[in-house]
Amino acid sequence: MKILDEIRQLTDSLQLAELGARPPVISALTGIHRAKAIQIFREVHGVVPKGSLHVTADWIFKSRRQNLVCTQFLIRYQGHLENGDGHIAAFIRAYQELEAKAQLSIDHAWVVIQEHDLKEIKLVKCRVCYTQYLLHNLDLQIDHKCPQCSGKGNIQLNQIPASHPIALAA
Repeated sequence: MKILDEIRQLTDSLQLAELGARPPVISALTGIHRAKAIQIFREVHGVVPKGSLHVTADWIFKSRRQNLVCTQFLIRYQGHLENGDGHIAAFIRAYQELEAKAQLSIDHAWVVIQEHDLKEIKLVKCRVCYTQYLLHNLDLQIDHKCPQCSGKGNIQLNQIPASHPIALAA
C-alpha cells in the first residue's frame, strides 16, 4: 500500500471514529484491520464500545420518523456518489448533513447502506406524492404509498424541513 493511501485510510478512520462509528464499522468502511480500528476508537473516545451492532433493517420500519430519517440519509448518500465522491466521503458527508443525528447513529447509517447494497431495502416512489421512501424488499406492496400518504405513523409533512430531499421530492 502506498503511504498516501495509508494516510488517507487512517484519516478516514479517525474521522469516522470522531463521528462515533464503532470499530467494526470503521474497519468495514476503510478496510483497516479490526485491531487498528479498536485502537483508533480508544484513542478518540478513551474507551472501547461494548455490545453488538444491529445487523438487520427491521428498526428502519418501526416508525414513520425512522423511515424518513433513513430515507433522507440514503438519498443524500446516493447524491454524493452521483456527484463523484468516493464511498467513504459520500458516507461521511451524507451523515454530517443529516439534521436528525439523534435518530440515526452513524453505525445505523452504515446498516442502511449495507442493507441497500444487499438489496434488502429499496427506495420506491409514492404513487400519490412521488416522494421516495424506503421499503423492505420482502414487502409485496404493489400500490406503493409513502408512510405519510398511507396514514401510518404520526409525522406530518409540514414537519419536514423544506431543505430536505424528501420535501423537495414531493
